[in-house]
Amino acid sequence: MKKLFLGSLASAVLLATPLLKADDKKDVVIAKVADKEIRRCELDALVKARGLEKFPIEQVYDQLLDELVQRAVVQKAFEASDLGKKPEYQQAELDAVLNLKLKFLMETEAKKLVKDADRKKIYEGFNKTYKDKVEIQPSIIELDEEDNAKKAIEYLKKGDAFSKVSKKFNVSNIVDENGKLKSHVMEDAFPQEIVKAFKELKVGSASKDYVKVVMQIDEDRKRTRYYILKKDKKDDVRPFKLPDMNDKSIKEQLDNAAAMQKVKEVQENLLKKYKIEKFKLDGTKSFKF
Repeated sequence: MKKLFLGSLASAVLLATPLLKADDKKDVVIAKVADKEIRRCELDALVKARGLEKFPIEQVYDQLLDELVQRAVVQKAFEASDLGKKPEYQQAELDAVLNLKLKFLMETEAKKLVKDADRKKIYEGFNKTYKDKVEIQPSIIELDEEDNAKKAIEYLKKGDAFSKVSKKFNVSNIVDENGKLKSHVMEDAFPQEIVKAFKELKVGSASKDYVKVVMQIDEDRKRTRYYILKKDKKDDVRPFKLPDMNDKSIKEQLDNAAAMQKVKEVQENLLKKYKIEKFKLDGTKSFKF
């Protein structure tokens, strides 16, 4: 396989590179991918973007040149793809194209490499991951003020229907008008305090007190919410079971996950597809692929 990382040999060559005048450096061609020329100014821009100005250029040259070559390879392949032919992408700058790199690889070459055995392996991995998981469908009243949570509990204790109290206080947007979660979800979708309290409820019963959950929004902010729960039927807590491997609801997930594992192979294939030449810092010929 053609290698992009040239190691100590390239480093030794680069240490002997003569200095260029500042005006000349930016136009020096340091690599070629087919007919695409990579110039020193692109290297300088990448050095700045990576915050590597304090390092001698010879120390980081190999690694950054590899990255520029891989960018150029991806751009060439992107421009030749159906995605690259779309008007909205034709004038895209290099960084914008790179942001679509994974999408391009996933939607084109990577998926072409996926076989049934790959899907089966991913499916078996899913089964192993989720074999002890449960999914839940609670009725939930979510409140953003503790006073309202206390009031809601009092209404329930007086005998008001859970649905009636939900309509009066609920701030949740993931439940129906009666407070019922619209479908079963993995237990991991909720904070553990909610899952634990819900599992402990008997069928047909609601929380006797609210559950307080403090969530970290970011480094400086927290959010507090209060939850009242009800378990309507036994099936509200059930073992999670994956759909059949060929079911439409999971097939796309399997294809995407399998394609993710093929991305590196696609990248290697693209590197073989184009004639690649690398040069020294002064533009003299160095290595050919």
